[in-house]
Amino acid sequence: MKSIKIQKIMKKKLVVLSLAAVLAVPAFLFIQNRSNNSCSLIMENVEALANDEVKDLDKPVWERFYREDGGYNCAKPGNETC
Repeated sequence: MKSIKIQKIMKKKLVVLSLAAVLAVPAFLFIQNRSNNSCSLIMENVEALANDEVKDLDKPVWERFYREDGGYNCAKPGNETC
């Protein structure tokens, strides 16, 4: 009698653990995939913005802002090269 109760309890635990594993794996994969897609999209945007500005360095579309140390920073729009 006692071993039948133990078997029923163990069976319930096994079913609950199996169900938890079946639900946890797809949830984990979904979260991993979503974060990877977001990261790659952000990197593509950064690269596109950087490439656009690098192409414009030799064009007169910048405004120079001179610093006290003798250097300068550039920002768009303007009429100088950088």
